[in-house]
Amino acid sequence: MSDTAYGELIDNPPAREFRTVPGEVHTIQVSLAVGDLGFEELAEASTEDPEGVLRTL
Repeated sequence: MSDTAYGELIDNPPAREFRTVPGEVHTIQVSLAVGDLGFEELAEASTEDPEGVLRTL
C-alpha cells in the first residue's frame, strides 16, 4: 500500500457501524441479502444524516 493510500485510510477510516430507525431494519436486511447494497454503502449513507442515523434508503 502506498504511503498516500495509507494516510487516507488512517485519516478517513471506513465506517464500521451505523444506526438506523426500527422501520428500516427489514429493508436493510433485504438489501444486504440480495446484494443490492453493500455494508459500506449503507454506512456511508448514514453519514449524510447529522445524527449519523440511516433513516431511509
